[in-house]
Amino acid sequence: IVSSPLILGHDMLDDAVTARIWDIIGNEEAVAVNQAWAGHPGRLVANVTRGPAVSYQVWGKVLSLSSQAAFVINNDSDDVAGTIEFAQFGFAPTDSVAVRDVWNHTDIGTFTGTFQTGPVASHDSRFYILSK
Repeated sequence: IVSSPLILGHDMLDDAVTARIWDIIGNEEAVAVNQAWAGHPGRLVANVTRGPAVSYQVWGKVLSLSSQAAFVINNDSDDVAGTIEFAQFGFAPTDSVAVRDVWNHTDIGTFTGTFQTGPVASHDSRFYILSK
């Protein structure tokens, strides 16, 4: 979500480590979001609390005039169902917003107002492209 150089800080000859992180560093869509610069770095959109602690966070990044990246990370020790509120990303309440799953390379559908992530495992994440 942040605009930054892609730096890998592990031994590239260690095949076991590379295999564990390959789904992330080999994901062209995720790397494209990381490298995109539309004049804005990523930003914290929402801290969602459950009890005294932050349960999950929603991060966002402008990609173009009509699309943004959304990253949901579960900080909780339990699974959470995340909600992305499109208004927090600058979409109008009546906008139809297409949602694409970056991790799974799939178009999920078009939604208005909000999008429910479904269960996000403890310390796991979901990564989406929102477009109108």
